[in-house]
Amino acid sequence: MMYTLQKGGLNILSRECMMNKKEIISKSIVQTQRIGKKMARCLRQGDVVALSGDLGSGKTSFSCGISSGLGIVPNTFVHSPTFTLVNEYCGKMTIFHLDLYRISSPDEFFLSGLDECFSRSAVTIIEWADKLKSIIPDNALWVYLKFVDESTRTITIVWSDETHPLLSKEFL
Repeated sequence: MMYTLQKGGLNILSRECMMNKKEIISKSIVQTQRIGKKMARCLRQGDVVALSGDLGSGKTSFSCGISSGLGIVPNTFVHSPTFTLVNEYCGKMTIFHLDLYRISSPDEFFLSGLDECFSRSAVTIIEWADKLKSIIPDNALWVYLKFVDESTRTITIVWSDETHPLLSKEFL
């Protein structure tokens, strides 16, 4: 943690002050998938990818790219688990793909057993992660997708681990 002295006492700076950040512009769904696929090359077992963005912003397209980059079985249809809550895919490592859109509280999340998806031997992708920020691990990789226009998105990737492969020149 970082501390600063301010009038009235000690202030703890938010962990966002110590984050790494990469911003990328995507001009199409295919490009959004390619960016996810490129990110997948840097993912490690145990990583949690927390996706945030409005409906239709590209969270599922980005998830498709990650899944493809992690070598899921060819012709596997990756879709948002909005109603099933979680999909599991096999690739170079197990992929758990969660959707928190219909989960209303941390209690509901834990009672449903979804926390078991935070496995050291898998990559976990979470759509609508911003709905339940309190359950997302501190070391998660956050991906914010924002509309620019009909086909263009700003993709901002934020992470705190100074040793994460996302810092490699291959990804940056």
